[in-house]
Amino acid sequence: FVFAFLICLVGIAYVLSLAFDPVPNQTKDSERPPPTTVYRRLPKVENIVATGPVLNIFYGSQTGTAETFAKTLARDAKRRNYQAAAIDAEKFSADFLDGTCLIFLMATYGEGEPTDNAAVMYQWLMREAEDGCMKGVQYGVFGLGNTQYQLYNTIAIDVDKACSKLGGTRVMELGLGDDDKNIQEDFDEWKKKLWPALGEKLGVEGAAPDDTESPKYRFVVHGSKSKAEVEPPTTSSNSLDSHETALLPVTATRNLFPTKARVCLHVELDLKGSGMQYVTGDHVAIVPLNAPTTVTALAKRVGARLDDYVSVV
Repeated sequence: FVFAFLICLVGIAYVLSLAFDPVPNQTKDSERPPPTTVYRRLPKVENIVATGPVLNIFYGSQTGTAETFAKTLARDAKRRNYQAAAIDAEKFSADFLDGTCLIFLMATYGEGEPTDNAAVMYQWLMREAEDGCMKGVQYGVFGLGNTQYQLYNTIAIDVDKACSKLGGTRVMELGLGDDDKNIQEDFDEWKKKLWPALGEKLGVEGAAPDDTESPKYRFVVHGSKSKAEVEPPTTSSNSLDSHETALLPVTATRNLFPTKARVCLHVELDLKGSGMQYVTGDHVAIVPLNAPTTVTALAKRVGARLDDYVSVV
């Protein structure tokens, strides 16, 4: 059967500025790297024992982006000697208001609603918290939203105002990330300003020992093994990773806005033969195909052939 629903397509551009040489010819088998060669190694941030101020980073996340940002922020904070932790917003309680600095990474879901895991915390901050309960608490807020929606980043704006109203001290200006443009760049710019602001307020001097971005992934080339011989990939905590994907034919599409200035597509997908069933409230993730030139360039970068199986972990 066919079901109709609204999908607002969001252009998320993660641009790799890498200088690639022209595409090489395929190498001979004798020239190929051995299987399971690791080309990049993950930084062992978990071995760092921080002794500085406590920094609790709460994330309200629906699809995993805010969670990823929170874990990145916690990792970078540990390198700067903060006792940092990325914490699911559903675990928030008033106990965290005692002598800590709080960072909130809040996504706005749907039409101005908190994410599922942040709903209770949002309700507490907006309606239940006692006046002055955040007195002496330093805080900062970064929002994840999309300007295609009328209530852009409303949850982050509300949380920022509520923390101030409850007596908190804003250690960093409110940051608003726009998923319709480049939310990663928005977050990176806000994060760069965060460290000196925190250092000034909390008395942490200097930058991290190496204030450059460390590689977040490693590439493992398995060679021309069969797919069954390659170990299953390591999945992230992103909820999308736990679901199977399926190719669904698009049977109809049209823009709901009269002009091209805003794009909100009505899309109809045919589930027939897919083994999938639509349930009210379901969401669709659109996974695009990579450009062949990008695939070829990346293969050269990590020293792999295009018929190799490669894991990114």
